[in-house]
Amino acid sequence: MSKGELVQRNSESDKFLKDQKKYADTLKRLLKTEKELEKERSRLDSRMEKLVSVCQPVLDEIISLKIEIVELLFSTVAAENSPELQREYYYKIIHVANDILRMPHSLSHAKCEELGEMSKNASQRVDELSALLKEEERQKLNLSADEQMDMVLEMLDEAETACAMHGVLVDFSDADLTLHPHDFEAYIREKIKLAFQKHDEKNHQENARREESSIMMEKEKVVATPELTTLYKKLVKLIHPDRERDETLRALKETAMKKLTVAYENRDLLELVRLEAEWAGESDKDALNSNPKDIKNHIGLLLQKIKSLKTARTNMIHEAKYFKLRYIGVTYYGVYDASPKEILKTLEEKKSATHETLRMLTNPKSRKRALRML
Repeated sequence: MSKGELVQRNSESDKFLKDQKKYADTLKRLLKTEKELEKERSRLDSRMEKLVSVCQPVLDEIISLKIEIVELLFSTVAAENSPELQREYYYKIIHVANDILRMPHSLSHAKCEELGEMSKNASQRVDELSALLKEEERQKLNLSADEQMDMVLEMLDEAETACAMHGVLVDFSDADLTLHPHDFEAYIREKIKLAFQKHDEKNHQENARREESSIMMEKEKVVATPELTTLYKKLVKLIHPDRERDETLRALKETAMKKLTVAYENRDLLELVRLEAEWAGESDKDALNSNPKDIKNHIGLLLQKIKSLKTARTNMIHEAKYFKLRYIGVTYYGVYDASPKEILKTLEEKKSATHETLRMLTNPKSRKRALRML
């Protein structure tokens, strides 16, 4: 052997030892990341449990008060003589009923259907009253062409400003500025309604994609490379219980074999490595980890798994099971997972305000002012 060949072999040996060390360090990182993932899940589960026990009862009280408001408005709207005021009642019924149905509640299916029907009926009455009011105003209104144009442009400007404030872009490029102001108002309302529906659908789809991505990342499976398959086959020889005569050891191997099968089906390198550490002797481990290509491939798979676990940890809050945590936290405190203690104070204030609104609505003298507060 020449001196050059000896140097080359020593260099390859040093590099292989470095790869083995890198593999061991990466495995430690993976185990640490996995623990962090479980720690985050435990934290969110604990936060959810506290939220339900501490905040949900107060939220249920708020929902009960809002249901009383909807029922009160529905029972008193007919007593109002003004079509404009009646329309305002129905607008508030729709708003409050839909708000209840969006909240995390414990309502029965029948109650939800009842609220939905109330909202639907109120929406129909709004359309009927709007048509009536427009016709009445059309008959009263006698505007010149310039005055009509000024009113139309003012409505268009107000609509664009209001939509921009809510972050919803509405395309009014097809607007007919020669329309009568009442007809133009109907056009504006319909465009805004469709734009907000589209905006809500887009947000819903984005949330669904984010949630699906989170689930996929958490369940992400690595490719069954030849090296992974080789490791699996070698572990099968080590663990398979068929040739084991000792009944106790045979039972342990049967359990381990089930874990091995599931781990391979899931392409779970981490579980395969754990089974290797548990069942392989030193000589077996050396044989399993003696190929430089195997080491490099395993390092790549471990890094890929670390990345997917970190992504799963970041996206965990968007899972369906944490909907209450997200909704209540964002709605009543402005952040996804605020502590129940932080949220409770805001909920108590909301309950007091809702109770006061209901009290004012029961009094005919303060009812109009209460409607403006809703």
